[in-house]
Amino acid sequence: MAGLDDYQYYAKFQSAESPFWESPNRQRPSERRPVDTLDSEDSIRMTRYDENERFAFFDEPGLEDDEPQESSSHGLSFPGSVPDIKSGKDAWESLFGPRKKKNTAAERESEACVTKATKNYSLCLNAATSTAEYLIAHPFLVIRRQCQVNSESVRFHLSPLSTIGVVYRLAKAQGIFALSKGFTSVLLVKGISVWTEDCLNRVTPWSSTFPKSFSLVDTVGHLSLKCGGLVAAAPFQAASLVETVQSDIASELPGFLDVLIEGAYRLTCWNFPQSGRLLPIWAVVPASVVEGVARYSLTELLFRMLSFGDELLHPKKYFQEKRWDSQGVEVEPSVAERISWATKDLHNTSVFRLWAAFLAHVLTYPLETVLNRLLLQGTRTIIDDLDSNGTSVIAVLSGYSGFRDCVRTMMVEEGFRGFYKGVGTLFWTYLAQFALLRVADLVLVQYFSYSSPADDILSRTQSSPVSPALPSDEWNRMPPRADSR
Repeated sequence: MAGLDDYQYYAKFQSAESPFWESPNRQRPSERRPVDTLDSEDSIRMTRYDENERFAFFDEPGLEDDEPQESSSHGLSFPGSVPDIKSGKDAWESLFGPRKKKNTAAERESEACVTKATKNYSLCLNAATSTAEYLIAHPFLVIRRQCQVNSESVRFHLSPLSTIGVVYRLAKAQGIFALSKGFTSVLLVKGISVWTEDCLNRVTPWSSTFPKSFSLVDTVGHLSLKCGGLVAAAPFQAASLVETVQSDIASELPGFLDVLIEGAYRLTCWNFPQSGRLLPIWAVVPASVVEGVARYSLTELLFRMLSFGDELLHPKKYFQEKRWDSQGVEVEPSVAERISWATKDLHNTSVFRLWAAFLAHVLTYPLETVLNRLLLQGTRTIIDDLDSNGTSVIAVLSGYSGFRDCVRTMMVEEGFRGFYKGVGTLFWTYLAQFALLRVADLVLVQYFSYSSPADDILSRTQSSPVSPALPSDEWNRMPPRADSR
């Protein structure tokens, strides 16, 4: 008569307004009779239901189905107001009220809203970062390269403050456009590198993104892709360097396609350069590849380290505490909250990547200095004398035989500080990127907060308000979550 016992026991809890664990007929643990005073029927009932009576209906496999399950395993079904206790959906509705059905259309709409907002935010953030890197920071690139290739300069400009006076004097003497020379050539070189990587990605199995699992095969393939782009852009990088550092006082303004013509000329001089001190391109390409791959690899490694450290320190910093409504059902986060979490994640990722790029650039700065001197050698370039008031020029004269000879000569004549000439400009370069990234984040967050249809979707996906904070004793009586076991 197990089925009859079940019926008699649960008939007391058929009222949906009083959950069975709050029933006044149920004794609390402090009020229960001692075990020796219990009769045999109560003892058997306590053993059977006391531990699992709160969880008896939550793990049934048919809670979310539209059709209830069949009757109990005893083969008995009882007519009347008491539902079949083995049917999970009916038992839930009898004890807690009807379950709220998921609005799949509203959920799909909210998911599409979050995805669209996140994608637009990412595109705008990348555009702001690229604008700061190539447009706003270009004047500091001009000053940095002129400092690197000038072996006769007395001032090393290691401090960020010393570069402010240089920028002011040069802009006052030659105009503000003197700080924008070589801008189009820099963009063309970047475009050639990206186009080459895209072509190699189409014809080879090499991945276009850095692998997340640090697989040796995938990592080598991806770095090979980067090497191909650096090799293709090396001759044009030399021509772009000349346009960036040459003085406007003693040189003619270059044309838009001059960087392509000069790059093709350097490419034809692969083995036998027509200038006495001009190095063949094969002697410069290895240094260019080593510098580019080293900086890129360090950037990715430092970015992974910063992201991993942030996850250890703040494992749940974007997610708020769980909330329940007045019926004890967990409330899903709103569309506005999900958009806010996603944008915060993207913004912090961009900040970590900028920090990683800055640290990697500082570590590989000596390689960049040596590479620029090798690329400029033999081009008969006249640059601005940054030690003067901005009106003097100086010719770049060097006779390095290769990478090792350049390093050895710089150590003897200029010391270790010579490898870091103009490093103070890096501070302003990345400060401009950080500032524009922050401004773009503030503007985009305000834009999405006013333009996203989060309130309309929220009104369709959530039908009951969130209850205020509950006392500690009320939390103990909250119904358990379906995934808590």
